[in-house]
Amino acid sequence: MKRITPIFLVLFLYIHTPTATNHKPSATSVGASAFNDISISEGFLPWTLRFYNLMEKNNINIDWGNISSINVVPLKYGTQGIYSRDTKIILIQPYQIATLSTKAYNNLLLVILAHEIGHSQGFNHTSEYGVLMSRTDGGIYDVIEDNKLTEEFILAGFTP
Repeated sequence: MKRITPIFLVLFLYIHTPTATNHKPSATSVGASAFNDISISEGFLPWTLRFYNLMEKNNINIDWGNISSINVVPLKYGTQGIYSRDTKIILIQPYQIATLSTKAYNNLLLVILAHEIGHSQGFNHTSEYGVLMSRTDGGIYDVIEDNKLTEEFILAGFTP
């Protein structure tokens, strides 16, 4: 029963979220076809494209077939994102943290997205530096104030 409940929750939230869109610039590299098939909430498209371009620029292969949809939904407070292997859906909770600058907030959303995409690639939480760290309390706020540090933090999770 515990396994069934999250699946129903994900499906319920997916059905009741604002319509996602596939109106995005077409990617043309290897794996781009699967990326272009992902349904992405319109409001989250800039972060998704920023992540896609970061991976492309650094020649990091992402199996986009493991993701069917990226949606922005209200989740339990404290939960920033969820990836469901069963439905291949990523859900993101974009709640604002009052003390963050706009740049830091945008970078935080990118880190959350990258973290959930990491799970879609089969990565688990780790104590190593990078986006899949099991706990990012404190240190993450120094990273997200700078675009370059944010990208390095993300790349650390996707490179051997």
